[in-house]
Formats: sequence, C-alpha cells, structure tokens
Amino acid sequence: MGWTFFNVNRSESRSDIIRREFSQEWKPESPTAFGFDSMAERGSTIYAIAWRESPGLPRVYYGMVFLTRRNGEQFGYKDMSEDVGPCYYDAPKRMIRRLETLAPNPTGYAAYWRARTLGRA
Repeated sequence: MGWTFFNVNRSESRSDIIRREFSQEWKPESPTAFGFDSMAERGSTIYAIAWRESPGLPRVYYGMVFLTRRNGEQFGYKDMSEDVGPCYYDAPKRMIRRLETLAPNPTGYAAYWRARTLGRA
C-alpha cells in the first residue's frame, strides 16, 4: 500500500499516465485485459471506473482512487480499489451512479465508499 514513483514526460496529464500504466490489451501470454470506462481528476486525485475481462467471462467493473504527486519529471501514485475502503469521497456523483449501473450491489467497504460519495452515509 505504498507509493510508486517513476520518470514521465512533463507534458503528460495525470489521467493519461494512469491510463497508460493500468491498461492492458488482451494477449495470448496475458489473457486478462484491463482498462477504464471513465476517469475524473479532482486536484491531484484521480477517480476512475476500471474494468477487467478474461476470455469467456463477463467484464467486471469497479471503482478506483489514485492519489498522485508530481515533481518535475517524477510522477508518483498510490492506487486503491473501492473494496479497500479509500477515504476519499469527492468523486463525481455521475461517475458513481454509472458505476452502480455497471456493477450494482457492492458489499463491504465498496458499498460504504459509494454511499458516502453519494452523500447517503
């Protein structure tokens, strides 16, 4: 649950960096694909609806929170899925409502995170 840092092109947006680092096309040697339905930047925090799919299985959607830091060419991130109980609740409500359509009935921390983000908890 630490931070990961690496060098990037200064002109890349935070969202573009995260999208590049966390997306993967399907390949025979790594049959699980990963990507994003949507992303939103709120300051240095990125909220996202991520997905993964494997051959023969339905696509699975879930919420993600990425804390980011920039210092010149250094970029750092800390990623948290909704099921680990991230304590960041300013994701766009439209994004959480879409997530609830794509992946209804979350349990545990994910249910609490969504409810709190929508102002229901």
